[in-house]
Amino acid sequence: MTSKFSRWNTPSLMAIGRLIATALSFVSVPLIARFLGPVGRGETATAIAVFGLAPVLLSYGLHLGVRRIAAVGDEESVVRSARVLCLILFIPATLLALILHFTLFSSFTPDVLLTADIVVLISPLAISWMVDVSIFVVRSDYFGVMLVFLTQPLVMVVGVVTVWSVGLISSATVLAVYGCSTILTALLSWHRLRISLRGPRLGLRIVVRESREYAGSTAAEAGLRRLDQVLMLPLLGAASVGLYSVAASVVTAPLSLSQALAASYFGSIANTARRGQRALIGEAVRSSWILGIVSSLAVVALAPLFVEFVFGSEFSEASILVLWLAPVVALGVVASVQAGILNAMGRGRVMFLGHSIALAIIVGGFALALPVWGMAGAIVVVIVANLILVIITASGLGVGLTRMIPGFGDIKRTVRIFFGKS
Repeated sequence: MTSKFSRWNTPSLMAIGRLIATALSFVSVPLIARFLGPVGRGETATAIAVFGLAPVLLSYGLHLGVRRIAAVGDEESVVRSARVLCLILFIPATLLALILHFTLFSSFTPDVLLTADIVVLISPLAISWMVDVSIFVVRSDYFGVMLVFLTQPLVMVVGVVTVWSVGLISSATVLAVYGCSTILTALLSWHRLRISLRGPRLGLRIVVRESREYAGSTAAEAGLRRLDQVLMLPLLGAASVGLYSVAASVVTAPLSLSQALAASYFGSIANTARRGQRALIGEAVRSSWILGIVSSLAVVALAPLFVEFVFGSEFSEASILVLWLAPVVALGVVASVQAGILNAMGRGRVMFLGHSIALAIIVGGFALALPVWGMAGAIVVVIVANLILVIITASGLGVGLTRMIPGFGDIKRTVRIFFGKS
C-alpha cells in the first residue's frame, strides 16, 4: 500500500467492511423474499445457509492454520501449499454435494437442485479467499480484508436486482448469483494477494497438522453462531424465531469490531516470546472489554430506532429482545478477541474446548429451558453460554486476572488502534 493511503490502513477498515457487508445482507434478504415469495425464499434461505456452512466444515481449520504459520514463517510457501489443499478439497466437496443432492436438496426443482449442487461443489473457492484474508491479516492489509468482505454481499445485491430487472428472477438465478459472488471474491483476493503459484511450497503434512489444531474449534463456533435459531423453531414457532433472528443480527454486528481488534494484535503476539506476550495479551483483553461495553451501550441506545427503520414496525418487539441480549454483545466481543489471541498463540484446543462447551450449553439448555420459560429461558441460556466461553478462553491465555481489568488509559489506546496510524 502506498504511503499516500497507508495512514488510512487501520483495523477500522476491517470493521467498516464487516458492517457494510451486514448492511448489504439486510438489503438483499428482503429483496429476495419480495421477489420470490415464501416458497422461493424458503428454498434460497436453506441453500444459502448450507453454502455458508460448507466451506467452514470442509476447510478443516485451514485458514486459521495458515494464519498462524504465516505469522511466524514464510507466508508465500504456506499459501502455495494451501492452494494445493484447496484443489484437493474439491473431492470432499463433490461428496458433500452428492449427499445434499439426495437429502436436504431433494425437494428442490431440477434447476434449483442443479444450481445448488454446483455452488456446494465450488466451496473450496470460498476456502481459498478465507485463506487469503488470513494473509491480509498477517500483513496488516486491512484494505484488502475490507475488499474481500464487501465483494460477495455487493455482488449479491447487484446481481439479484439485475436478474429481477431483466425478468429472470427465480430461486435458481438467485443461487447462481451467490455462486458468481463466490468466484468473483476468490479472483479478487487472488489478485490482491499477488503470490505466484510457482515457487517453493511448505510440506502439506505440516499445514494439515497446524490446521487440525483449529478444525474442531471452527466447526463448533459455526454451530454456536447458527444452531440456536434451528433449535428454537420447533419449540417456539416461526414467529418467535423471526423476532429472535432480527435481534441476533443486531447483537452480533459488533463482532466485526472485535475481529478487527484481534487482527491488530495477531502478528505481534504470534512473533513475541512468551514473557513479552503477557503484556500484549493483557492490552488486547482490556481493550476488548472497553470495546464490548461501549458496543453494548450503543446497541441498547440505537436498537429501537434501527430495528424499526430497517425491518419495519412488525419487528418492533425484536428491539426488546435486543435489550435483554445486551450482555451478549460485550461477552461476544471479548470471547471473539480472546479466541483470536489463542489462534495467534497456537492454542486451538482451548478454542475448541470453549466453543464446544458453549455449544453444549445451548443445545442442552434450550431443551430444558424453552418448554418451560420460552424466549426468556432461551436468552438466559445464550447469556450463560457466552459467559462460559469468555471464562474458558480467558483461562487459556496464561495471564492473571489483574492484567485483564481495563483502566482509563486503555480507552485512549483502544481508540488509537481503530483510528490512529497503523
